[in-house]
Amino acid sequence: MKKLCLTLALLLGTISYVNAEETEFNPGLYLGIDLGYATVKDQTQETADLMVKTLGGRATVTQDAGLGLARILAGFKIIENLDLEIGYFKSSEQHMNAEGTAWNGGNYTIKATSVSSGFDYSLLLRPSLSTGINCLFIRAGGHSSQEEGKVITKVYNIDVASETVTVKGSGFLYGLGYDEYFGEHFALRGEFTRYEKIAGVSDNYANLFHIALIGKF
Repeated sequence: MKKLCLTLALLLGTISYVNAEETEFNPGLYLGIDLGYATVKDQTQETADLMVKTLGGRATVTQDAGLGLARILAGFKIIENLDLEIGYFKSSEQHMNAEGTAWNGGNYTIKATSVSSGFDYSLLLRPSLSTGINCLFIRAGGHSSQEEGKVITKVYNIDVASETVTVKGSGFLYGLGYDEYFGEHFALRGEFTRYEKIAGVSDNYANLFHIALIGKF
């Protein structure tokens, strides 16, 4: 226990020292690479209900619970309390599979894949340097995004339809994060961001947990 207390004391002392050193604000550009994991809305039940309503019979649907996401970003520190940031993001491929029996007894399977991508823009609001927690920020902004998908339908294992669909729209986002600086020009960022209305669809959202490497200029 004494060793643990000593370790925590040293860590807090180091953080206090770093914050104490950061007493001047220097406006400027920064760039970064962002990687994360997003949990998405579970649409299995509503999709199954729609298929039964349309085709009758029964239906079973499975879906990926989450997906990876990569993002490149560019920002500008305007004042000590405010950054302006833009980014481009793209997700990994998401899969949804369905199988069922229609009202006439015909067996069918549906395989759908989709990828989301787009641009985001946001403000990062920070406490003043004098508080010692200027590395903490709240994100608020929006995005313009699209979801591109392909759907293949088979009846009795024979391809009967293949369709590519693209949906576009805009939405908003918000989040909370922290920048941990090492050296004069680099920082490691940890953040949670919520994207609402992806591709403009009202109930399409993602909870993103991500880490970024940032370089200041």
